[in-house]
Amino acid sequence: MSAIAQYQCIIIPLAIWLALIIFVVVREYGVVRKLRKTGILTDAKVIDNEEIWVPRGGAQYTITYEFRPEYSDTAFRRMQVVPYESYYLLKGYDRVKVRYLPDNPKVSRLAEVHPENYALLQVTGLIIGFVLGLIGFIILLLLTQRA
Repeated sequence: MSAIAQYQCIIIPLAIWLALIIFVVVREYGVVRKLRKTGILTDAKVIDNEEIWVPRGGAQYTITYEFRPEYSDTAFRRMQVVPYESYYLLKGYDRVKVRYLPDNPKVSRLAEVHPENYALLQVTGLIIGFVLGLIGFIILLLLTQRA
C-alpha cells in the first residue's frame, strides 16, 4: 500500500477545505464586482468597531455600520471584517461611504476599505499556509517511509 493511500483520510479533507476556500473567495469577489458595477453609494454611520480574537488565527478587526437606502425607512446594519488600519481609524459615529445593491440592500460593503483587496490578501495567506502545510506533510511522509 502506498503512502498516499494510507493518508487519504487526511488528504481528501484538506482538498475539500481548499476547494471551499476558493469557492468563498470567488463568491465574495463576484459580490464586490457587482457592487462596484451596479451598487449605489451612500453614507453610513459607524456603530461599533471590535477586535475579535480567533483561536490560532490572531485578531480579526470588524466595523459595524448602519445605513438607510434611498427612498426607504428601513435601516440596514452590517458587520464587516476590515484591515487593522480601518479598525484603528474608524470609531463609533464616524460617517463612512458604503455601496449596496439596489435590489437587495442587505448586500453592502464599506466603499473606502477596498474589500476585494483585503479578501484576496486573507485568502492568499490561507492558501500559502495550506500549501506550506501540505509540503510539510509530504516531507513527513517521505521521512517516515525511509525509516
